[in-house]
Amino acid sequence: MVLFEKLYLVKNADNADANPDDTSSKDKTPDDTQKASESENTQNKTDNTSNKVEVDNENNNPADNSEVKEVLIAVHEDYSDENQTICVPQIKTTAKDAKSGTSMFYAEKSAKIVDTVSYRNLVPGKKYKVVGTAVDKSNGAPVIANGNNVTAEAEFVAKEATGKVDVVFTFDASLLAGRTIVMFEDVYYENNLIATHADITDEAQTLYVPKIGTTAIDGERKDHSSTADSSVTIVDSVAYRNLVQGQTYRVTGKLMDKATGKALVIDGKEVTAVTEFTAAGTEGVVDVTFRFNGKGMTGKQLVVFEQLDVVTADGAYAIASHNDINDAAQTITMIAPPKPKTGDYMSVVMYVLAGIAGVMAVICSFFTFCNEVTITLTICTKKYRI
Repeated sequence: MVLFEKLYLVKNADNADANPDDTSSKDKTPDDTQKASESENTQNKTDNTSNKVEVDNENNNPADNSEVKEVLIAVHEDYSDENQTICVPQIKTTAKDAKSGTSMFYAEKSAKIVDTVSYRNLVPGKKYKVVGTAVDKSNGAPVIANGNNVTAEAEFVAKEATGKVDVVFTFDASLLAGRTIVMFEDVYYENNLIATHADITDEAQTLYVPKIGTTAIDGERKDHSSTADSSVTIVDSVAYRNLVQGQTYRVTGKLMDKATGKALVIDGKEVTAVTEFTAAGTEGVVDVTFRFNGKGMTGKQLVVFEQLDVVTADGAYAIASHNDINDAAQTITMIAPPKPKTGDYMSVVMYVLAGIAGVMAVICSFFTFCNEVTITLTICTKKYRI
């Protein structure tokens, strides 16, 4: 912004020539007086404004109407004059997770956010300070971690009027799962606030902290028990919220042995399962299915741990997890397979006997001397003759 100035001489038309202190006209010739009059008339045509000034005193006397003339006598209009120039700084910011480069970050103890502040209209060569504050979008209050407001600062010398500077926040975010954070920024010059960007609705300043919860059930029984047989299916339903719609995500599940607190290992490998999806909304549910041989696991309690990653062009980055070894909703108890009934054994025996009889009948048909074959079998302490 450049300020232009004009200087005017205010003259009362009735008293302009009656000033007793004005001696400048005494030595003027008629030619000089005529030239001055012409010059004044020319200026009045272009720049002067004439106003009728009415003055009314407190005694309600008739107003003394007199004509006032403003004569332009000086102008200063120089766009390049630094002394006339006032810079009005402006800033905007873009906040991202330092690890994933997205607007989502993991609720962990060492969260790191980089807020890039773009500025313009600063004075090159001057030193400035940017102060950032994390604000909870739900209530507009500062975010508190370990008893303190989450803030960050950055000092810099502007090389040019326009540029960028990063403000880095490092803080304990372990209690922030499910919340939405907005970064506010202020710019100071010599401890004077000269620019601010504090828009609670600005998506570029907004960061999301995802949260997940899980519920594991047996694929057949539809409860928290699974039969310890050779074909076990566990379905873990993962409920998520505070995601960015349209992004690609990956949920990775792992079965844990509750007794040991370690991963369940079968044939030398951990039992895991993976589901990848694109979020249709900010919240929803996705299933992760485990299949494994559960023979010999009767009595074990298995707990499902889940990790949610955001998938980017640079890789997959953790943004949420649910790893509670004591969570009943994540726990599956392995129960013994049912024992066969007595009737089931007898059915097997009869099928065996019928099969043997059929085989012997075929053999005898090839030998004329085979009139009778007697076979005695002892099965389950009972004797059978064919």
